[in-house]
Amino acid sequence: MKLLSEREIEFDRARDGRNVEGMVAAMLGVEGTLDEWSNETFSGDERERGRALLRRMVTRLGELATEGAADPRERVAPFVEAILALRRDFRAGRRFDDADRLRDLLTGCGIEVRDGRQGEESGWELVPQAG
Repeated sequence: MKLLSEREIEFDRARDGRNVEGMVAAMLGVEGTLDEWSNETFSGDERERGRALLRRMVTRLGELATEGAADPRERVAPFVEAILALRRDFRAGRRFDDADRLRDLLTGCGIEVRDGRQGEESGWELVPQAG
């Protein structure tokens, strides 16, 4: 039988990886431990700590469900790549003001465009938005 602390580590790793199935498995593991403990007599607060852990896990799973488990970069990538392709065309045609406006548009949407040497794009990244 795994310890509650091990289940919590499993859950945290799954949460960090946005792995809903792993989160649920860890939660079910805690529930199974609590079920096994139902006939035990404890002198401490083990059962209450287990229930508190399960409540925290449920809350965190709910938070992930609210924000969405899919990687936000994957959701926006097709749009960003299309805009960056247009930006490359503008730059190739020496339409630098238009290219800069597209970069500024992406920046305003929380997307950082990284330009490499000689003006070539080296990539893009989502920037966490305040809010």
